[in-house]
Amino acid sequence: ISLKIIIILTDRSVRTGDMKHRSDRDGRQKILEVAERLFTEQGYNAVSIRDIAERCEVTNAALYYHFSSKAALFGEVVEHHARRIDAQMRIAADQEGTYREKVATMLLEYAHMIKDRRPPFHLLHHHIEGVDKDTKLEHMRRLFYATILPIQELLQEATEAGELTALPHEYSSAALLVGMMNGQIQFHHACGKDAVGFDEVKSIVDIFWDGLSIAKHT
Repeated sequence: ISLKIIIILTDRSVRTGDMKHRSDRDGRQKILEVAERLFTEQGYNAVSIRDIAERCEVTNAALYYHFSSKAALFGEVVEHHARRIDAQMRIAADQEGTYREKVATMLLEYAHMIKDRRPPFHLLHHHIEGVDKDTKLEHMRRLFYATILPIQELLQEATEAGELTALPHEYSSAALLVGMMNGQIQFHHACGKDAVGFDEVKSIVDIFWDGLSIAKHT
């Protein structure tokens, strides 16, 4: 076999391998998106592997090629969702403005995510067949950190810039701030009010910010 033929065959093999890799990646992504949508609409327990496969127009075997079980698929949906949350929070943090304004933008993004009630953020508060307690807690922890860490990093920058006082290591300033936000969201739900608006979010950040600024000078 000539060297030219060998090069041609090798090139075709590489291109075929790349196409298969892209096809597998695209197929996996579609399954994740369809599964998340079905879990949202019907709840985790009401959705079967067959339901997901049929919506994706693939066989059960093709779905199991990517995910070993429904619980494993749900775990990947959690991770996919967590990465999206982290990305959305960091995009909000990249907006122009002061540290205080950026934090307010991030909290508003968080409020929108809560309002949308998208899975698995809310699904994890219900019984999930085939997912043990420890795994469920790990999923909740993953989503919690995806939300908290980008805020914590920005607050740390503000602290290093001298705008905020540093809290004792056993406290998370981001967790305290998100806790304030959650309280306001729950108050809105209890009163049947519309979603929390930017002015309210800004007021919450102002209370938090001014409180830590006062603490810095006491």
